[in-house]
Amino acid sequence: MMGIGFDFIWPWSKSRGATRYHIYFLRCSFCGRFSFHRGEPMLGLVDPLVVVLGMHRSGTSALAGSLCQAGAWAGEAADLYGPTVANASGYFERIDTMAAVEALLERLGGSWDLPPLDALDGAMFSVDAALAGIFAAMRAAAPEGRIPLVKDPRLTLLSGGVRRLLGDRLTVALCVRHPLSVARSLARTERVPLHHGLALWETYNAVACTALAGLPVRMFSLEHALTHPQDHRRLVADVLAPLDLTEARLDAAVVHLRHELDHERGHEHEEKQWLTLAQRDLWHWLRGLPSILEPVQISPVAREVLSTARQATAPAVAAARAETGHVTKRLHDLMLEFERVKTKEQPEA
Repeated sequence: MMGIGFDFIWPWSKSRGATRYHIYFLRCSFCGRFSFHRGEPMLGLVDPLVVVLGMHRSGTSALAGSLCQAGAWAGEAADLYGPTVANASGYFERIDTMAAVEALLERLGGSWDLPPLDALDGAMFSVDAALAGIFAAMRAAAPEGRIPLVKDPRLTLLSGGVRRLLGDRLTVALCVRHPLSVARSLARTERVPLHHGLALWETYNAVACTALAGLPVRMFSLEHALTHPQDHRRLVADVLAPLDLTEARLDAAVVHLRHELDHERGHEHEEKQWLTLAQRDLWHWLRGLPSILEPVQISPVAREVLSTARQATAPAVAAARAETGHVTKRLHDLMLEFERVKTKEQPEA
């Protein structure tokens, strides 16, 4: 049933520099029914839901796959983005979730590799509406006895919305990886220049740390998990605690992680050559896997790198959109012409 929705958000109090919210919903449908809801978190979630965040190429797929082996549910196989050469074990992220977040970023004038940070700050309602649909659909579709898992690195840019919707009771796992490992992987798989990839690494992690500051977040490092499997068992058991996992499930979660997944390792002796001071400081803090995050400012250098990249690609993006517009208009005209011809050819009754 179609409907019109309005969300009213009123700040309630501040804690650790982050605003907490009471949410008021007013829903109006064409049949004349109204509903009113107030609560915190925004969705009033009772059933568990796991959200996996982290910069692209940071082990989000490895963690999501490991959790799914233990009992989490990311979706049916037909709904998931399939394996590729870059991720032979699969991505464990839904195609519709990826499309919804990418469409939102595009409407705000950006993309996963050119984050529209300023626009996101002023698009709270759009962000929350998109996330509410994603989370509600996952909870409704999850089989009994499985915990729905939402994973998409792009969601990291929307971490503020994740916190507003799920409140202090959210279960979030943040994946971290050496910035050079991430940047080199992006250069290999997406042809992203190294300095651009490093700026993206800093931006994604700073956004997540700031949005989730003060909350208990489960930190995941693929390198640490591979060398400390018992720590990974404890992490999986903690994230999926409502399932009361068996030893067999925990074993399956550990076995899913493969050493060959950890490519292009960055090393400490390379950091002074490639990383800015802000990036080195951020990485040295994150690699300790802190249980409580703190706000992090995106450095002027990273902002300038992304701004320059945006300006450089703007003409090409505008040209591509214009060409797409011409093609869709031509298709529309052809469809109208086809309908006219079809109507003329139909015999009179």
